[in-house]
Amino acid sequence: MVRSLARKILSRLGVVRANKGGPSRRTGHAAEIGAWGEREAERALRSKGFTVVDRNVVTAAGEADLVCRAPDGKTMVIVEVKARIVAHERGVYRPERAVDRNKVRRLRSVARLLRAANGWKDRPVRVDIVAIERIDGGRERRVVVRHHEGIVRVAPEPQRAS
Repeated sequence: MVRSLARKILSRLGVVRANKGGPSRRTGHAAEIGAWGEREAERALRSKGFTVVDRNVVTAAGEADLVCRAPDGKTMVIVEVKARIVAHERGVYRPERAVDRNKVRRLRSVARLLRAANGWKDRPVRVDIVAIERIDGGRERRVVVRHHEGIVRVAPEPQRAS
């Protein structure tokens, strides 16, 4: 009963949980790459001192791949993960280039909704991108991780006069 009540409240706020199995709208090979990328991103962020609070959170504006607390303990970080598997390094279309103006706008909306739903009014909130590339070059395989901090900073809500 408590769980269904919490689900109703979150639904009204525009925040609903995605399936725990991975990215919500992808299937097949793309879903496997996305889930792999999210695991790699989570590992990289944890090694930098981030605390992963939640994964695959779906809001009315879109999905947050990871929700983290920054090493400073105060800043909340919405993380967009972009992952690719490439055959060689030269001529690679970097995964982070897939984040265009429309995606930035959606990520800002997702961050605002999560701020409102979780009561982060007094906390700094930002959106980071973590780009993961697995480079398969013949016999050698390596993973490259690039963390772009503060791609979107969400301005605090204006204080209303009482």
